[in-house]
Amino acid sequence: RTDEAEDIFESLLDLGDGGASSDTLELNAITIIKAEMNDEERFRLAGQIYDVHDGQQRLVSLCLFLAALRDFLVTLGPEYYEGAEDVAKTIDPPKYRKTPTVRIQVREKSGAFLKSILVNRLRAKEGDGDELVLPDATARRLLSDPEKCMLEVYEYFLKRIEEIGGDEALRMYDNLLLKTFVLISIPTDTKTARSIIMSLGKGKNLEPVDEFKGMVCFNCIKQESAQDATFDKWSDLCHDVGRPVMETTCLIHAQRFLKKMPARNGEIDIMEDFLRKSGCISEGRGARLFEEMIPTAKLLSRLRHGLYPHQEMSIGSGGRKVTTASRDVPSIGFLCGAAQIQTTKCIEMVVVDLLQEMESGHNGDYIKNQRRTKEDVLKDMKRLESIALWILLAKPKPKQRYNRCFDIMSYKNKHGRDDDTVDPLELTHDENALILENLTNGDFGSTTARTKTAKLILERLNEFLLLDQYQGRVQPLPSKLQLEHVLPRKYHSVTLWNDAWDSENASSWMHRLGNLALLNQKMNGKISNGCFESKRDFLGASPYPLTNRISKKFDLWDVAAVEENHEYLISLAREVWDLG
Repeated sequence: RTDEAEDIFESLLDLGDGGASSDTLELNAITIIKAEMNDEERFRLAGQIYDVHDGQQRLVSLCLFLAALRDFLVTLGPEYYEGAEDVAKTIDPPKYRKTPTVRIQVREKSGAFLKSILVNRLRAKEGDGDELVLPDATARRLLSDPEKCMLEVYEYFLKRIEEIGGDEALRMYDNLLLKTFVLISIPTDTKTARSIIMSLGKGKNLEPVDEFKGMVCFNCIKQESAQDATFDKWSDLCHDVGRPVMETTCLIHAQRFLKKMPARNGEIDIMEDFLRKSGCISEGRGARLFEEMIPTAKLLSRLRHGLYPHQEMSIGSGGRKVTTASRDVPSIGFLCGAAQIQTTKCIEMVVVDLLQEMESGHNGDYIKNQRRTKEDVLKDMKRLESIALWILLAKPKPKQRYNRCFDIMSYKNKHGRDDDTVDPLELTHDENALILENLTNGDFGSTTARTKTAKLILERLNEFLLLDQYQGRVQPLPSKLQLEHVLPRKYHSVTLWNDAWDSENASSWMHRLGNLALLNQKMNGKISNGCFESKRDFLGASPYPLTNRISKKFDLWDVAAVEENHEYLISLAREVWDLG
């Protein structure tokens, strides 16, 4: 759904900003074949129509990005109309004496819905067309799954474009036109199209991790026997930890050395650059590099599978319990959860870096002769949470957030605590204020991406309260918690909700943190869209403190109750992440 949209947006945003390995963006290949058309249709439409066999989602996402950009520019007034018209022409090229046709069409019912989004909004300003009216909650329930997906992607793009403003969005548009490329295959028939799609890696093991294996085992090792031995060890490790973990392990080593993020589809390029500049190729150090990757891969596998011992976050030298307040204990669950969200995935390499530093010490001994103890690393892990939260909510440019992560790793390795260098783990005043603004007024739970963020925040706040209950011992939460809207999204269907809520207040508070709670999947299914009275017993039976508190604290779930609960959550967040 929004995963590919987010990937495209982030890549365009970073393009030309000096943050990636390349100043161009190469999208995955697209396979199309000529559609059957007669001469009259070809003349009327001023060109050939093609059926897309591979790349449909990518093309629709790009068109939805253009539509969101055009519609946002229109809202900025006449100063941006010319830019909006340029964008509109990209979607719907003007034709003289020809039938108006958008570049992308989807068959059947979903096609009409897509067309309603792509139609030029500037014509409505001129009295020739309709303004786009997004479906309300009732209408959305009637949409098909593809239509819901299109709407979600369009709204994601619109929200992100609003965040960066018109001028920056137009720069992204220029990058899309001038610096973005795609390989297009046009075979003569469907059978050949399928063969091309398979040969490009659909369903085959043609992934960066396979290229990495060949680079390290053969390009960086000179003796044939050593090549074979490393190749076999690599295969065994890859089987144990999984291909995605092995791929990320290679990229972490490359990025830490180069202090550079990979371009979109540039994983192989950055790995080649790393092997060349680190001397692995010229000095034949492939076997040694692989041995250095083993602990990284095993640690990363434990983190991603939730197997890292949570007690490590709350145990000091020699197994003694750390006598610090709950607010000082870091959450490995929050950091790992943030790393699985596209916007904050750069945090993962810092987490791995810190944990490897901590594991290199024993029983609180000084680590790597840097005069840093395990407790020092745990404090940095706790402060890293605030940086992850800032990235998660403020969504800085990819270059900015990656550079922040590189600065954190460089600072802890090269600078003492008495150094005058600015500590990258400290939030600035503006960053702190931006976090609080987003927590207070953010619209959570309305999209898949925002739901993940809200769930992660609430899990962390619940974990913080559980720390006191378990005397400072971190208790991992279940992995399959769900986000419950206490005031349900379908509140219109329940009379008691309509008595307490009007549409304006419901729209304002529906997706705010104060109306959200964590429940396990089974319990969430039972309470459905029932009234608050019917939900209270289920909420009260929850082991999660913030969910349980709603049942005990409130007899009525109205605007005042949500506001009070919301203020409590914000005050708790201030304490957890030291936001002042």
